[in-house]
This record gives sequence, C-alpha cells and structure tokens, in this order.
Amino acid sequence: LDIPAGSFRMGCDDVRETDCKSDTLPAREVTLRAFRINRREVTVAQYAHCADDEACTVEGLTSDPVQCTWNARRDNEQPLNCVSYEQAAAYCKWAGGALPTEAQWERVARGSDERRFPWGSEIPECSHAVLRDTQGPGCGRNKPWPGESRPRGVSPFGAQDMAGNLREWVADWFSPRPTNESEDPTGPKSGTQRVVRGGGWQSEGASLSAYRREAADPEMRSIDLGFRCARRVEAP
Repeated sequence: LDIPAGSFRMGCDDVRETDCKSDTLPAREVTLRAFRINRREVTVAQYAHCADDEACTVEGLTSDPVQCTWNARRDNEQPLNCVSYEQAAAYCKWAGGALPTEAQWERVARGSDERRFPWGSEIPECSHAVLRDTQGPGCGRNKPWPGESRPRGVSPFGAQDMAGNLREWVADWFSPRPTNESEDPTGPKSGTQRVVRGGGWQSEGASLSAYRREAADPEMRSIDLGFRCARRVEAP
C-alpha cells in the first residue's frame, strides 16, 4: 500500500476518549514522509522463502506445538506468529524494507481523522476484527485467521487486520512517555523493550484501540504476535 506524505494526530486525546493510558499522552501532531506498508500481516509462506534463502532463522517458531502457525505447511497463508522481534526485523530487511515505526503504523491504522479503530468508532465485534468475544478467543476459532478475513475492519488506507488477529511488532524501543519528535519520529535511541501494536485474537474489544501501546521483550514469542513490513519512499 502506498501511504502519502502527511500529518495526523498521534496518541490518545483525553478530551475525546475515556481510556487514555499515560504512555499514549499527550496527543500530538506528527508529520511523516511517504512510505509503503504491507496490506496484510506476513504469512508463513512468505517467511518460508526468507528461511530458504538462509536470511531468516526458524528457531522458536514452533515454541507452541499446537498454535504456532509455522507448524502448518510451509506454503500456508496463515499469518506467522511465535516470531521474535529480531526475526521479524530480519525478514523485513530481506524483503527490502523494515518494520514500520510506531508512527507509521498508527497513521495507517487511523488515517487522519483521529478515529479510535481502523474502521471508525463502532465498538469492535467479530465482523470487524478477529478478537475475543462471547464465542471465545479468535471469534470462537481459538487461533488466528488467514489475512483479509475481515474486510469490514479495513483501515482508511486499505490495510487489513490492523486491529485484532495478531498483535504486531513495530520498530521503536518502548518508552513510557512519547518522544517530542514531530517529523518522522523513530522513538528512543535505546531501550530494553520494543513496542507492540494492534491487539490480537486473544484480545478483548477495548484493547484494539489504534492508539494503544504495549511493551515486550524483543525475544518474546506469542501465539498472537506477528508483524508486517514497511518501506520508505524516496522523493524523486
């Protein structure tokens, strides 16, 4: 997907929203250069090509023998889970890009109208996203769904599963307070935890807000954690 250069309000506006966490405040204007981002989360089949080229490792991808999607056939179109930060970053580098910055990710998820969820303000349900509801985790499936299974939940720029299905690694180190960068922010220069965005198939609806942030050890693996890649577009 091609995302044009532009500005948006990043973070949670505590005048409009009632669930703002301290690490999402204050809401601030951010300007980004043009970039590209995957329409959907990286799949098992895509990662297998990188592994075949010996640019990606497979260590830990079967840490859960039942629910890690790498256990399935290697041409599987399921999104890849159970992947560490370093493995995700290595795949994106092999593919010619990088993990999206936190700001890039949030702009794709929200657009420019400060919406709470990729689809707008409607309370999340299984027609929007793969989440935990009255049917159970994963809308009753108890695992992630193949990409693009929820077209009603598409983001303003056309990205799928920005809320639910798998939480996603982004490039930034985590800080409990946002940096003051206003142009192409990349977050703190160092840290011990990375940022995770988007909520997953085990998440309840309220945790799918596009401004919600999580901190995770870079070596963490989870059955509801994956990634997508981005690439900056150089000016002509």
